[in-house]
Amino acid sequence: MYDSSPDPADAGSPEAPGSDLSAREKETMPRTLDDYAVSLAALKAYDITGVRPRDLRRFRDFGELPEGVPEAVVLRAQRIVEEERDRLLRLTTGS
Repeated sequence: MYDSSPDPADAGSPEAPGSDLSAREKETMPRTLDDYAVSLAALKAYDITGVRPRDLRRFRDFGELPEGVPEAVVLRAQRIVEEERDRLLRLTTGS
């Protein structure tokens, strides 16, 4: 998994010439990129399984199954989100 924590070696180092990003923007960028990848992945899971992204989030956070949706379908949707998120992050990082 991608480590989004700032590198201690970079602390206090001057910005690269021509850099338009502040230190705060650089620090939050990986988290934002991860959030974006999860959102796109949740939409793909919705297309495949019919489980809405907000229902997936509630299941992940609170263990609540959406009404009328079997647990196996929700687990499949979660698996799709994880796989698609990983694929999207690999594409953006070039790994």
